[in-house]
Amino acid sequence: MLCYPDPREIFWSSFGVTAKRSILSGPAPWKIVVFAWTILALVSLGSHALESVAEKVSDNPSPGRAANALGRMAGLVEEIENEVPPRDGVLVDTWQAPRVPADQFLERELAYWVFPRRVYSAAAIKRSGRTLSEFVSQRRIRWGVKGLALVPVNPDRVDQDFSDGRQSEPPPVSGNTRLPSVLAGPGVVGWLLVVLGMGICVAAGRGTLQLLGLDVEISGRWERLAWSWLVGVFGMAIIAMVAFVIGWPVHPLVALLPAVILAAVGGLVGRRSRTTPEPLVAGPASPPASFLVIGLGGLVVLASLGIAVSRGIDGFDQRMQWAYKARLMLDQAGPRGESVFQDTDHVHFHPRYPLLVPASEAVLGGLGGGLDAGSSGFREVAAVVLFPLSLLAAAVVLGGSLCRLEVAHGAVGGLMLLVLPAWCGFDYGRDNLAAFNGCPEQVLGIGLLAAAASGLAGWREGHRGWYVLSGLFLVVAGLAKAEGAVHVVVMLVTSWLLMWRAGKATPRRFAVGVGLVVLAVLLVHELVFTRVVVGGILPDDYRELLTPTGVLAGIPRLPRVAGHFLFTAFLSPRFGALGLLLLLTAWQSRGRWRQAEVAWPLATCGLMLAACCLPFLVIPRWEDNLEWAAGRLVAELTPLAVWTLAVLVLPAAKAVEGTTGQMVSCRPAGLVNPLSGDGARVG
Repeated sequence: MLCYPDPREIFWSSFGVTAKRSILSGPAPWKIVVFAWTILALVSLGSHALESVAEKVSDNPSPGRAANALGRMAGLVEEIENEVPPRDGVLVDTWQAPRVPADQFLERELAYWVFPRRVYSAAAIKRSGRTLSEFVSQRRIRWGVKGLALVPVNPDRVDQDFSDGRQSEPPPVSGNTRLPSVLAGPGVVGWLLVVLGMGICVAAGRGTLQLLGLDVEISGRWERLAWSWLVGVFGMAIIAMVAFVIGWPVHPLVALLPAVILAAVGGLVGRRSRTTPEPLVAGPASPPASFLVIGLGGLVVLASLGIAVSRGIDGFDQRMQWAYKARLMLDQAGPRGESVFQDTDHVHFHPRYPLLVPASEAVLGGLGGGLDAGSSGFREVAAVVLFPLSLLAAAVVLGGSLCRLEVAHGAVGGLMLLVLPAWCGFDYGRDNLAAFNGCPEQVLGIGLLAAAASGLAGWREGHRGWYVLSGLFLVVAGLAKAEGAVHVVVMLVTSWLLMWRAGKATPRRFAVGVGLVVLAVLLVHELVFTRVVVGGILPDDYRELLTPTGVLAGIPRLPRVAGHFLFTAFLSPRFGALGLLLLLTAWQSRGRWRQAEVAWPLATCGLMLAACCLPFLVIPRWEDNLEWAAGRLVAELTPLAVWTLAVLVLPAAKAVEGTTGQMVSCRPAGLVNPLSGDGARVG
């Protein structure tokens, strides 16, 4: 006889916590892990929140925020905006570029703040063998930056003026410094448009789930909402990216109109094929434990959202690479023709990097600007809310997926993802990793996690829609960062090997087909964007350096590189010693690590950790890059690692059944888990 819970029990079961006793009763190693991570997370978030509040309550917050973001350039940026027309170029000769041409950080920062004005490096132009007088005459450049001062450019004297080694004093920061439009928060209309856009994304995601036949397969309403957000927001980003590559500027309506159509079509299909959902099999909930897990997770997410809205995007890469591309996508009609993507002299940072994260930022940031696309229509604050909301959705997806695996207290697994110290800003000054920042590594990790969760669901339940969903998120991961394609190849190969070992021919053939489509999509992106775009004034395509000869020559670096990665992954407190915990739990798991839900993500993490060492064997200035880049690369693997750790350390539902007399499951009553038999039924 089946047990039918009341609506309150269905609500709590959506979070994966349905056991009768409190999840905090009795000693368990996972409770110590969650407690330690939560303390580090709350302390980190608290310090960042206090800093944001102190800035807000200051006597004159606008100049203070401009000075914090722009530093010594605040007065310079204000002067350029007043004197230089928006479509003119600026020649920059800084104190560092003549001596260290490979850095050029100031030129790239300035390109973001004075957008859409194009910025060119005098040092880089001289290194190319051309004269500055020839260059400024050809480009019709009338203004230049010497040191931190704006000066007029005289074509007849520019070679002498920009090579004498003397630097002009920066202009003073005025007391009424204007907050740049990109830093200004959206108005009421802007926020309403952002909320409307997010609602459209959720509706489009729900429509996609209905078209795939997965809407009724997901029993928890909160998990269904989380899947809808992830599918909708990243599907919208893919639409925007395709529109830009075709040759359209990414006006938010360009991405949202197809999303509305998708939501409508999915809704009609879902209404026609709607069936009565089977009742959930679940025991009575434990409200105190549920409130604790939900309360902690909610506190972390609200704090992250508050800090994100207060600060906007922070960090050199986050602004000068990803957000700068978002502004380009709003302003320019594709990456061809007169685009900055075709300007070989511009100081654009890594122009060949994928566009999925900038596309999503462009849509939300453009909505925050009140649909005013172009030079003034982007708002950092509106764009950055994407990241904490997506991490929350990933945590809910993780919890619900653990519940379908018949892991008790699946919501705790989601909480573990939310309170990982790095996502909460622990040791933030090292590499700007945080959920409240514009962090593409987080998007890549979420894509891998969602691909693994949906792929395993398809393997367990035999529904092809899950495989299609897994393929979608593999595309998201592959287009989130340049190294994303390597992650995707590793995940596909390991999954195919596991399927071949299991010997199920039908799902194996379909999964291989989906994987080949994913690889074809990534190849098309490589051909129509990556290889069409210029490499930039400085070589930045590390793949060109990855030759067998280069790798062999860099072997002496390997011990230090591997040691740094191992320390970061296994012992670093900002990642909660995640690698060490995984190693210990896998060792004591009595062979559970061989199960597909553990072996697949675990093998992916191990192989990718080894692959991350290779670029540092060939790139120049590898020691400086290793210090901050290792953490970012490890961060991409943390969602998969948290999933694996949660499966290994959280108790199985049957174990909880033995102590409480109630079965813990989020599975519809008629569905049998092929990995564990008919354990989802309660007699």
